[in-house]
This record gives sequence, structure tokens and C-alpha cells, in this order.
Amino acid sequence: MLTDGLASTRNVKDSELGSYLMKNAPKFEYGTLVDDRDGEIYCTVKIGNQVWMAENLRYVSIGGVADDDKGSFVYGEVESNVDKYGRLYTWDAALKVAPEGWHLPSDEEWGVLCDYLASLGEDLPGNAMKAASFWEEKYGLSVGTDSSGFAAVPAGGRYSMGYFHDAEHHAYFWTSDSEGREYAKYRSLCCRGGRVSCDYSYRTDAFSVRCVRDV
Repeated sequence: MLTDGLASTRNVKDSELGSYLMKNAPKFEYGTLVDDRDGEIYCTVKIGNQVWMAENLRYVSIGGVADDDKGSFVYGEVESNVDKYGRLYTWDAALKVAPEGWHLPSDEEWGVLCDYLASLGEDLPGNAMKAASFWEEKYGLSVGTDSSGFAAVPAGGRYSMGYFHDAEHHAYFWTSDSEGREYAKYRSLCCRGGRVSCDYSYRTDAFSVRCVRDV
């Protein structure tokens, strides 16, 4: 269910990310998505002709089970990280985890987002997509302006052998594009620059999920 405006959600009341989104709400065309499966409430943002989640997905599963078999993880296995970073998903889990009416974006849809931001004069779309807080600044470089309202946070990732990496430095987002049986494409943002990078990783690695609304 999608509604206009930014509702007073659990995140808004209780978390640093929620406070950040509320502070920036007047600048953007924000809405609210209620995930009927678990009652979680997400901020959404309209960027060009697309509507994106402005938070990383937090859905676990019916019954709240999360383990290697379900493909859903919390960074560092510290439950409080969910409020800021959301959950990390293997690619196979990411394909199935979107709320009704939403989907895991293709690499082409990510390209549409980047091209739209470039059309507004954003030479480095990654900086326009990164939250202006939460990123560790490196080498005196800008960590982000969030001029798009996308509010990307550096949630890091998880290698298939169980090692968590890159929180505070990188954001990794699965796309729906795969390469053979082992690899899938992801988009990433880094604290050291403003590019939106594209690469492949093992489908058994775990990254963040940002859903886009069905057209």
C-alpha cells in the first residue's frame, strides 16, 4: 500500500535514519509504503518518472526466520543495524522479497535513474544519491549531497563464507540481472567518490535491496 506524505513510522520515531528522513521530507516528493506482510513502513521517493524506496528493505520472512537457508542477514549479526542499514539478501532471495506492487530493479532501471539525475546537471549521480550523513569521509572527499532524496546508506555486504564487509564505506544494491548460474549484477556507491559503479558478484553474496514500484 502506497500513500502520499511521510508517515510517523517506527524508524522516524526511534532511529537516526528516521530523523534524517523527516528533516529532509519537505525537499522531496516522499510517500509511504506499508508492507502488508509484516506491517513495516518505508519512506518512498519519486525521482523522475520512477518511484523508489528511500530505505533499504528490512523484510525477513513469514514467522521472522532469518538464516543461511532464507538468504537474509543483518550486518555483523547486530540486530540494531537493521534500523539504519536494512537487511542484506542473497541474489536469489532478493528476486523474491519485494512487496506486492514493487520489484527488484533491473540494471536498465538503475541506468534510467542515473541518466535522470545527470539530466538535472548532476555530474556525479552517486553523490546525489548518497545520504548526507552516515558515510565515513575519506581523503577529504564529499560523502554525498542527497539532492535526489534516494538517501543511500553505506550498509556494506556479506560474502558467502560469512564475512561482513564495508559498512560505513560502501553501499551495494542487487539488480535483477544475472550472468550465468553463479553471478549477478549489482550497483554500488563508495565514500571515496561520486560514481555509481556496476559489477558482478556471486549470487550467494548478500547485498542491500532497494525496490522500485511497478509501472
